[in-house]
Amino acid sequence: MAVNEEKRKFQRAELRAPIMYAYKDKKFCFYGAQIHNCSLVGIYIESKYLLQEGMQITIRRANDTPSCEEEAPYRELMAEVKWCKEILHSTSFHSE
Repeated sequence: MAVNEEKRKFQRAELRAPIMYAYKDKKFCFYGAQIHNCSLVGIYIESKYLLQEGMQITIRRANDTPSCEEEAPYRELMAEVKWCKEILHSTSFHSE
C-alpha cells in the first residue's frame, strides 16, 4: 500500500473559522464559507457556491465589524483560486 506523502513546502495549520468572500467584480456581495486550514502561501476553504480556477476573490473574516479606532475597518485578503473540487454530501459548512 502506497503512503500518501505531503508535497507542500509549508506546513498547514488546522483552523476552523467562518469567513466571507467576494468575487473581484462583485466586491460588495460576500458569500459565506469556512476556512479549514492555512499556511504561509495558501488556505483551504469550503463554500456551497461555485468557485473556478483562476478566479480572483477577496476574503474577510465573517462577522468582522468596523471599528472607529482602526485605519481600515476590515482586514481583507486578495486571493486567486488555484484549484477546486466539488465535495458531495459535505457536512462541514452549515448556513443559518
